[in-house]
Amino acid sequence: MEPGIEGLVHISQLADRRVGKPEEVVNAGDDISVKVISVRPRDHRIGLSLKEAQSDEEKRVYKKYADKSDSQSLTFGDVFGDILKNSQE
Repeated sequence: MEPGIEGLVHISQLADRRVGKPEEVVNAGDDISVKVISVRPRDHRIGLSLKEAQSDEEKRVYKKYADKSDSQSLTFGDVFGDILKNSQE
């Protein structure tokens, strides 16, 4: 989004799991990557999703390793290590 434009991510779009409070996932002032999931110009609203943006990133990471599998053997850690590491941060 352009600088100065703010968006709202509905609590149901923060994570794949149930979130009781947004602070369980994000904090005020955090810069996060989100995916635009809907645009309602008449209402001046843009629907955003953190969980779908993360899902897209996981797919890109997996594809990166899947493309390598044609030329070399991979371990479970090679494929999922980065995803697991990032989920613990």
